[in-house]
Amino acid sequence: MTYKYVVSDLDGTLLNEQGELSPYTLEVLGRLQDAGVGLIVASGRVTASVLPLARAIGTELPIITGNGAVIADGRTGAPLIAQCLPQEDAVEAALALEAEGHYFHSYSPEPDKPFYCSATCEDSAIYSRAVSMEAQTVGKLSDFLNKPQAATPKLLAVVDAEVMPGLRDRLRDRFAGRLTVTNSTPHLIEITRHGVNKGAALLALCTRLGVEPARCIAFGDGGNDKSLLAVAGLGIAVKNAQPSLLAMAAKVCGSNEEDGVARYLAQWLLGDREERA
Repeated sequence: MTYKYVVSDLDGTLLNEQGELSPYTLEVLGRLQDAGVGLIVASGRVTASVLPLARAIGTELPIITGNGAVIADGRTGAPLIAQCLPQEDAVEAALALEAEGHYFHSYSPEPDKPFYCSATCEDSAIYSRAVSMEAQTVGKLSDFLNKPQAATPKLLAVVDAEVMPGLRDRLRDRFAGRLTVTNSTPHLIEITRHGVNKGAALLALCTRLGVEPARCIAFGDGGNDKSLLAVAGLGIAVKNAQPSLLAMAAKVCGSNEEDGVARYLAQWLLGDREERA
């Protein structure tokens, strides 16, 4: 199979543990694009945070953001497709998170907006630094989300690792058929519109690009990457991926700290001899 597109998650996959693209990874991705292979970023991050990284990579293809809630123009960040949570469900999910005392925040589908939280705290500060986005305090989020201008593609909750599975499963049961609830890391719970996921977004983007999903090779590390790996022609998990993703991936490459994605691409798509050694 000749792959026409490489589709990759960012955090924990293409980015190292410092949240950076290594010089080696950038060099390989540049050569890959020069060879005619397109690069599509598919991230749980929202557009405002993804766009600078897509530009650094050099791709102008549409980007998949917010776990598939938004497909955005890779040059301007303007949303091409945006699927926000139904307002009533967003408010109910916010009330559920508030009732249990969890920190969470919401977003705008537009690329020039901050993320919205009830008040700044350590969790909001850590997140802000990690994704290079500003936080805007809006008071009680369940009230804010009740406003027409507060439509959000995703809610994100930051929780302790031991709390995450139980909270995730309770939310899944409560919002079955209404919202998609997943976890990108052991600490992050992500809530999107029902049916929204990276895999569905890739299928929509493939239709837009006029290419079969089988011509795509996808990489990921988190629970939110399962749908992406499932619909691509070849789904590969990095070695540091969550166990559930490692179990379903067709192949496993090196970790994000080992430039695993770039080394796999250099070996198998670019034919670098040194990577075969």
